[in-house]
Amino acid sequence: MSQVTRRSFLARTAAAGAVAGLSGFGGSHVNAVAQENPKAVPSCRPIVLHDDGRFEYGQLLAGKISGGKLHGIELSRGADGKPVTRPGCLNVEHYYCTSQAGGRFVPRRKAPLSIKRLDDTAMRVEIGPYEEWRVRATVTYRLLPECVIEAEYLFAFDADFRDFNTLISNYFYNAWPPYLRLAGQWAKGRLHHPMAHQSWCRSAADRQRIIRAIPSYFQGYPPADYDRLKSVDETPYSEPVIVTFIGTSGYAVINWMERENCPAISGNRRWGAHDFSLIGRDVKRGESVRCRAWLAYRKLDRNSLDDVLKWKGGAWEKEKG
Repeated sequence: MSQVTRRSFLARTAAAGAVAGLSGFGGSHVNAVAQENPKAVPSCRPIVLHDDGRFEYGQLLAGKISGGKLHGIELSRGADGKPVTRPGCLNVEHYYCTSQAGGRFVPRRKAPLSIKRLDDTAMRVEIGPYEEWRVRATVTYRLLPECVIEAEYLFAFDADFRDFNTLISNYFYNAWPPYLRLAGQWAKGRLHHPMAHQSWCRSAADRQRIIRAIPSYFQGYPPADYDRLKSVDETPYSEPVIVTFIGTSGYAVINWMERENCPAISGNRRWGAHDFSLIGRDVKRGESVRCRAWLAYRKLDRNSLDDVLKWKGGAWEKEKG
C-alpha cells in the first residue's frame, strides 16, 4: 500500500472509529454507569450479533464484523465508552512470497470479496483469487464467550508459491509498544527502523525465510537505510501472543495465534498496527491450509501479564478454588 493510500485509510478509520465509539452502541449509557459507580464492571452478556455485523457483549464491548475493502473486526466501544481499535482487525492484509512477480498482493483492494451471516454468533468473509494470485481465502469470525473473537482462516491454493506468507493486521490508536513473550520473558516491542515492521520469529529457520521474503514484501524497494537483518529480531518469540494496552482504560486487546501456523509476529508504530504472519512456507497447487487466531478484550494490569498465559486455545483457564 502506498504511503498516501495508507495514510488516507488510517485517517478515515480514525474518524469513523471515533464517531462510532462515542455515539454508537449505548456508549453514553456506559459512561453514565461509570460515573455513578467507578468500580462497576459492565457485564459482557448477552452476546448479540445483528444482521449488519454489529455486535455487543452486554454493556462491556461493542463493535462490528465488516466485509468490503475494510473487512475484519472493529471494537468501537469498550468499558470506558471509547473506541478500542480501528476497523480491519484480523483482516487478510497482504499475501507475499518469493515466487510471484511483484512479490506482494493486497487482496482486499482488488480480489472479489463477499460476507454473509452464518448463525447467531458468526459471519464469514470470502476472498477470491485475482490474476496470478490463485488463492481463495475464507475467514469465519465467531463471537465466543468472555469477549473473545475467533478467526478461522482457510487458504486454498490453485498455484505453487514459494515462501508464502499471509499478513494479518490489527489496527489501533496510539498503542505502541505491544507487549510480547520473548525468550520466556515479557518485553516491550522495540523498533530498529521507524518506517517498517519489526518482526519476532518462531525459530531461526523462520527468521531466514522472513528475511528472504522481505524484498518481496516491499516489492523490491525497502525504505532508505533499512536493514532487513535488524528488522527481523534474533530473539525468538516463546508464545505467539501480542498484548496491546488500550490507553488508561485498564483493558487490553490480546491476540493469540496457533503456533504451528504462525512463523512471525510483528508491529510498527508508523501505522499503529500489530500484526502476525501465517503459513510461512512453500505451498503447492491443490493444497489447503487451515489456521486459527483469536482477539480477546480483557481487564489486565501491566504488572500481571502472566495472567495472559491462562489462555488455552480459545478460552480462559478457570481460576482454581
